[in-house]
Amino acid sequence: MALRLLPCLAIPCLAALGVLAQPTKEDLVIFRDPGKYSAFPSLHYDGERLWVSFGWNTTRSHYGGHAGGESGHYRFVSLDHGRHWIREDQEGYVGVPVKVSSLKLSDGTLVSAGARGWEEVKPQQIEEFRAKGLVLRELKSSGKIVACYRAYARISKDGGKTWESKDLVFPGIALLHGGPAGAIVLPDDTVLVPVYGCAREGQTGGNTWCLRSTDRGQTWELVPVAYDGKHPFTEWGVVGAGGRRVVGLLRCEGSDKINCPLYDIGFLYQVTSEDGGKTWSEPVRTPMWGYPPTLIRLRDGALLASYGYRRPPYGIRACFSYDGGRTWDWQKEVILRTDALPEGPGKGASIGDLGYPHSVELKDGRIFTVYYITLGDAVTHIAASLWSRDYLGPADLPRGEAAVPAPNPQLPPQHIIGEQGAVELIFGVTQSFIPTEPTVAAVAVRVAAESSEYPHTYGLFVVLRQPDAEGNWWGEWIAKSEELSPDQVKIGGWNLFRFDPPVTVTPGETYVLTVYNADYQPNPVRLKDGLEGDHRWILNAGGPDYPNGSLSPNDPRDLGFAVYGTLPDRLPEDPR
Repeated sequence: MALRLLPCLAIPCLAALGVLAQPTKEDLVIFRDPGKYSAFPSLHYDGERLWVSFGWNTTRSHYGGHAGGESGHYRFVSLDHGRHWIREDQEGYVGVPVKVSSLKLSDGTLVSAGARGWEEVKPQQIEEFRAKGLVLRELKSSGKIVACYRAYARISKDGGKTWESKDLVFPGIALLHGGPAGAIVLPDDTVLVPVYGCAREGQTGGNTWCLRSTDRGQTWELVPVAYDGKHPFTEWGVVGAGGRRVVGLLRCEGSDKINCPLYDIGFLYQVTSEDGGKTWSEPVRTPMWGYPPTLIRLRDGALLASYGYRRPPYGIRACFSYDGGRTWDWQKEVILRTDALPEGPGKGASIGDLGYPHSVELKDGRIFTVYYITLGDAVTHIAASLWSRDYLGPADLPRGEAAVPAPNPQLPPQHIIGEQGAVELIFGVTQSFIPTEPTVAAVAVRVAAESSEYPHTYGLFVVLRQPDAEGNWWGEWIAKSEELSPDQVKIGGWNLFRFDPPVTVTPGETYVLTVYNADYQPNPVRLKDGLEGDHRWILNAGGPDYPNGSLSPNDPRDLGFAVYGTLPDRLPEDPR
């Protein structure tokens, strides 16, 4: 059972913090262009001015200009706490000072460091990169092959007039990504940069590391932070919590290749270091659900975590810790936005693509949080919320882990080999069954056709699992079916997923089936109805107690399962 962090009880007097007498929150649009996919903002603040920068593409892709189409980068400045913004090509723009955009050490040295991101691999480099074990991605939309495998460091000893640049490559690392959180510097000038990736292609679980320098950026080591082979740890944020204590929050979402309890997916996991990032604790699941996180330390010592919320009601959230990250006040989780997919205004296609927030504390004690968000009109844009420390958001919404229904292992499994029609769902897009034959040769899945278009959905496959010795429904991964490509999936009808060779099972024991999206690929071909997701959130499945959809488990429009011991002569009839 995962450990839980308890809610914090020590809450400082709000009046002492200098916040406004009444809770306030104002939502602001920084940049919105229906022809541009604008995402992944960064944020800087010098005590007077705010700077926001972000990338944009004419294709909806996380690979930037490598995926084809036009791409670019915009920088904005605000001189009035975010209400009005001046773009860098407009009169009145002021660039962010280098001492603000970089880390400043005690002797005046400026340091900037991070992962380089996706880089194009030339044809003559492919075999060399493969021989090194690097992860390569072929982008179908552009035909390019890209890799993400190295970091950089830049150092200036003259206030930013000149810079020394270093490439940081670590042998034995197949994929090295940056994340939404930037580098931090501790009181003793130790520099830490959160990164993540994998040590080898196809490994289970996700690695997180931190780039660490104790000599003002001259040399760097890659320090392991979290890896257990089970959880898909990826993007994470880090903050100094006083002295040499460091707190990190890790995203646990985004992989369909590992044996991870589905209920754990989406919660933030915490790691801590008491020695300046040299060693780290084991990751512990917090009660905060959302991703990816960023962290800041406020003037009074409180920590603030900000994160996207990609489940109903989609939006942006935040949470405070008043004891250096030992506990989080999740019962007073701040709900900044709830109007994204699918509750946003407008009609047409929309997707749950949002988040990557950054927050700063303004001089008057208010918090400014920037993020990207997609409303019901499907225009992904850069927005922000300006809010007071005592703002909580809608009082009637559940918060933290109380908002996430836990799976119920007491629900009776279904005997469905050879049966037809929709079956009861246990949790999300998972169905249990007890086989009556010694093999499973195929599974039929009926995909509903009652929801909007989700451009981030690419193919489907089925995983067969068995509960572990403790009865955990999301236990041993036994086998994966063939993968159906987008053009093979029948929307609004039954699809057959074959296991070749058939999987041996034990009649009378309980097994579990789960339907997954195929890996995200930037491909203009897409499935349309009944599906949702970026990377792994999948089918319609549920009412208020089923987090991945809006239909009740017995609604005939919902998906259905049928399991076969041998290949069927025909698929089930549509129960409608």
